[in-house]
Amino acid sequence: MAKNALQKYGTPMITRGIIGILFALLLLFWTKEVLEVLVFIFGFFVLLDGIVSIIGAFGAKGEHEEWWIYLLRGIIGIIVGVLIFTWPGVTALVLIYFIAIWTILMGAFELWLSSKILKDTAGKGILTVVGIVSIVIGLFFVIAPYSSIITVTWLIGLFVLISGISLIVFGTQIKNLK
Repeated sequence: MAKNALQKYGTPMITRGIIGILFALLLLFWTKEVLEVLVFIFGFFVLLDGIVSIIGAFGAKGEHEEWWIYLLRGIIGIIVGVLIFTWPGVTALVLIYFIAIWTILMGAFELWLSSKILKDTAGKGILTVVGIVSIVIGLFFVIAPYSSIITVTWLIGLFVLISGISLIVFGTQIKNLK
């Protein structure tokens, strides 16, 4: 992959990381209240993540032949975000399944990205870890959906915090490639 094309993903990744950290802080420090509005907060996060991914895809369109993967990632995020906003009275169980599906898909995307596009890049390991953690957490939500909603809220918060920090670190690394 050309260095310039890869660098164009830096700012969108950093932006996604900042959004993720802000979302994580809400989950970790506003836990009881978040249980009442989690549907909207998660929907907003996924929608913004989708929009930023689409912007990143079009930013690299002319320079990278697999730009469409970021476009697809963004479209999935927007669809899931709209579904969450369309059914605001969704139960915690259905929300957990939405989160599980999104988390597994995003983990698979991150693994694909780290194995196919970032083969020889310093940030490959970070993105691989984020992908594996995403899939494991998503599978946990599928296997044990009735777990304590507070525990799930904290797990989501920790996942998004780790993911956000990783995206900022990785985005900064690829933005500053020489």
